Amino acid sequence: MRVGDVLHAQHNLVDSLQTQRKGLDIIRALAASDAHNTRWRRDLSTSLAKVGDVLNAQGDSSRALVAYREGLDIMRALCRQDPSEAGWRRELSAILARLGDLLLAENKFEDALTAYRESLDIMRALSGMDPDNTQWHTDKVLSLWRLALIADDARARWSEALGILERLKSLDRLST
Repeated sequence: MRVGDVLHAQHNLVDSLQTQRKGLDIIRALAASDAHNTRWRRDLSTSLAKVGDVLNAQGDSSRALVAYREGLDIMRALCRQDPSEAGWRRELSAILARLGDLLLAENKFEDALTAYRESLDIMRALSGMDPDNTQWHTDKVLSLWRLALIADDARARWSEALGILERLKSLDRLST
């Protein structure tokens, strides 16, 4: 799937989608062959999100939405199966953010708000579990930023995001 990511970064969306779909077909078959293999199910969710990204970039929001939601369903199931798996929860948060971005672009503000809030709730929980994890705190800042941009208690969201960034800067955890 890395080739598909490179093609996407190069704005070669047609070839990226083709490559991502080939990878999706392979991982879908693997996941179907062993429903208990959590790694393959996680890879299937990730692959669906990447296909959704390319479809979204191509302007095919309806098919992107289907891909995101399928990936989201798989990741939710994995997180229910093992709530202690922080990596899966972070991936769930990331898919929710992408879904929220798509819904917002489609003027589905309430649905976007719901996705963004759930994404933030996950990142709050994760960053609370590991206060030293800079990535989780910056992910939380991005969730706060998304919510502030759509005027969901914007002042409080900006203030919290700024506080996190100031703390990270004081700990020398931000690149300049």
